Amino acid sequence: MILVPSLWQESFGRVAAEAVMNGIPVIASDRGALPEVLVAAGRVLPIPARHTPSSRLAPTADELAPWVEAIERYWADPLERDAERARCLDAAAAWHPDVLMPHFEAFFRAVAAGNSPKALLQIRSLSIGP
Repeated sequence: MILVPSLWQESFGRVAAEAVMNGIPVIASDRGALPEVLVAAGRVLPIPARHTPSSRLAPTADELAPWVEAIERYWADPLERDAERARCLDAAAAWHPDVLMPHFEAFFRAVAAGNSPKALLQIRSLSIGP
């Protein structure tokens, strides 16, 4: 498993995407695009707003409890871990070039035609998921 307890407003979260594509269970924070990157795989857990990249506050035991619980569950339960691995590999299909390429092609066709506002709307409405 991999932990991604990011405090940043991640614009993508490549490490999480790579883990999902390799069937590695991910436990990630709810910051930025991490929930979208995980698609339907992994566990997304909240980090209180008071924890920022510049804060120096230690998390409380209550704030850490869901993280510890998720780690213990994957660690102790091979069936849960295997099920999550399968969810990851299924979710990884959303990142396959055959799925993404038509969206990129449409975007660049629209930009080339001078329709950049429309193209931006097309790419913003890209829905990734199984």
